Amino acid sequence: MDREPWKTDLWFSSPWNYLPEVTEGFSIPSNVQVHDVTLRDGEQQAGVEFNSDDKMRIATALAEAGIHRIEAGLPAVSPSDADAIKRMVAEGLPTEIYAFSRCMVPDVELALDCGVSGVVMEVPASHHLIEKAYRWPVEKAIDASVEATKYAHDNGLKVTFFPIDATRAAQGKTVFDANCASCHASSRTGTVIPLAEIGTDRSRIDTWGKQAAIEANTKLKQVGARLRELREQAVEQGRNTNRIDKVIEAVAKMKQEIADLVL
Repeated sequence: MDREPWKTDLWFSSPWNYLPEVTEGFSIPSNVQVHDVTLRDGEQQAGVEFNSDDKMRIATALAEAGIHRIEAGLPAVSPSDADAIKRMVAEGLPTEIYAFSRCMVPDVELALDCGVSGVVMEVPASHHLIEKAYRWPVEKAIDASVEATKYAHDNGLKVTFFPIDATRAAQGKTVFDANCASCHASSRTGTVIPLAEIGTDRSRIDTWGKQAAIEANTKLKQVGARLRELREQAVEQGRNTNRIDKVIEAVAKMKQEIADLVL
């Protein structure tokens, strides 16, 4: 096997997928179906933003490549996301189009309105996230999961139930409580913090709108591309100090440009 099978000229995946403790229990079936999440999870990468036409082009290419199932997006995010999903369904691509939803009946209704064949439904798996971040009793998460998945089934959707971080919830609780809970599961989680306490002014916050976010994402994308280019050059030249300095300068400049967007 190639020493780095996770990285080729065409793709890059996590090397952790190839660790012996991960692969030793693999038993690949004779019939494998691929579920692609580029249009939903992939778009959550910093600097990535797809418009409706982008999504259609990607979905068409995925279908032509033989992908069996496309996770097209979360209709509840925005009307434009829902419209893109409807376009994919209407196009009649040779693949199954799935929506992504929370375990909430209104989310399922939006998925049904898009005409998808199935839905991936998420809910937190860990008690501390349900109770501290969502501020739900665990029983509510269970009841919502049963109600929403049943509603989806009853309305003819194929359902994939997705409890977030289910395999890591228990083992991660100790780490979360020790290092994260004070910020992410404190008494302030889910509350409104006064502007005076944040230490800024109303006009500065108001300048951070949709266009500013789009421009910031574009800048972050440029940062990533530039960093990759400079790092490759540094490696080729034996980690030349001047090249590394340019990386630092480029990052500092980009960070300042992003900060200027909200001044």
